[in-house]
Amino acid sequence: MLNTTLSGGKNHSAAQDGPGSPDLQLGGDVFLAYSVIVAVMTTAVSMLYILTIIALCSVRSMAKTLQIFLINLFSAGLATAVFVALYPLSTLTINWAGIQEPSLTFCRFMVWGYSGGAIARLFSMAAFAVAVLLVVRYSAKALKYAPIVLTLVLLWLGAILLNTHLLVPPIYAVQYVDGLACFPGTVDANIIRPARYTFTAIWILLGGVSPVVVSIVVPILVLCYIRRNRVTQSNDYNKRIAKFALFLVSGNLINFFGQAVVAAIVYSSDAPAVYLSYGIAMISLLPAPILVVIFLKPVREKWRAALFCHCFREKPRVVRPSMTDKTLSSA
Repeated sequence: MLNTTLSGGKNHSAAQDGPGSPDLQLGGDVFLAYSVIVAVMTTAVSMLYILTIIALCSVRSMAKTLQIFLINLFSAGLATAVFVALYPLSTLTINWAGIQEPSLTFCRFMVWGYSGGAIARLFSMAAFAVAVLLVVRYSAKALKYAPIVLTLVLLWLGAILLNTHLLVPPIYAVQYVDGLACFPGTVDANIIRPARYTFTAIWILLGGVSPVVVSIVVPILVLCYIRRNRVTQSNDYNKRIAKFALFLVSGNLINFFGQAVVAAIVYSSDAPAVYLSYGIAMISLLPAPILVVIFLKPVREKWRAALFCHCFREKPRVVRPSMTDKTLSSA
């Protein structure tokens, strides 16, 4: 009865990719339960991103330039989280609705959206690290609003362009593993392989390695600069910002190297790769909202206010009239 309820009457026994335990195959109840967990967790993480963006918008004690870059960074994380949530939700919808031929166009859109969000996160992290360097080295006035807007526009355009090849079927194939899970096409895909490998190499070099290197090296340079030039007034604040920028890379590293592991596994078996990609995509979203609470006190206070159902704005203080005021008013 449980199998019939979870499987929606759909037969998944025909497609089994690669060796391994039957429990790891995607047609069973284990994967459906796993998809529910990932969907719930990713939805919760998305709410954390929304809460963090609202908190960042209401913070008054942070440099506006850094505030803009941080909001952009968490917006990219939110967009990625939405597409990550679509994967398990589409799996559950296909299973419970008994859809026999899921849309490959929608699958391709999910792959493109998730990949674009991942690259936008990496670019945004690198841009935030450079912004921290400029603020610490030259002060917040060194960054003007027009260059910031232009940088963010070019950042998102670059993320979109680097993933354009994912929308071209002769170059990039997609599939539904066991008729359930949207996933890139692998060994048997009918594609132009030299073009696929070329675009993948460009994607890794420009969209992966380059921003990760910038995101690691620049905050280290900032910390070294702070150590050499002891500025007593804002030294602690600058250190916290630089360390925050450095630790933020952890989520991107989890995602970047995790996808490399998935790419290596996918050529031997699709099902374990799907499990891994779902889990890695979800876990890579967790460090950013946690680290922003640890390192940035203003955001932490806004979080605390929101969690305890207070308004983000401080309540106006009510000044009670003193006895002298009462005497004067009565006179």
